[in-house]
Amino acid sequence: MPEAIFYLGESYTKRNRHREAAENYLKVSTDFTKAARAPEAMVKLGFALEQLNLKEQACATFGEVGRKFPSANATLRAQADRHAIQHRVGGDRRAARSVERRQQRAFGGDRKST
Repeated sequence: MPEAIFYLGESYTKRNRHREAAENYLKVSTDFTKAARAPEAMVKLGFALEQLNLKEQACATFGEVGRKFPSANATLRAQADRHAIQHRVGGDRRAARSVERRQQRAFGGDRKST
């Protein structure tokens, strides 16, 4: 069932129906937290909220991914973190990368990612 709801959200996204997409991603990420797609649904919820110009809610959603799904794929968590940082620095990608690099150095993650 969560797979079908997730892919319904994907279908809405492709048709630029972001409100309906957000509703489906929210359902997967909250009602089916143990589902394999739940962490990805939460990230996609953040993207849908961005498209709806709900920047604060998108930022909060991205920031919540790592807390709610600590065992989620590292790449997915990093993507959510990057978008959360970007929102916090006013949408400036260069500034977001700079903040991200400083955080990595501060927490001992100064090696280059692949």
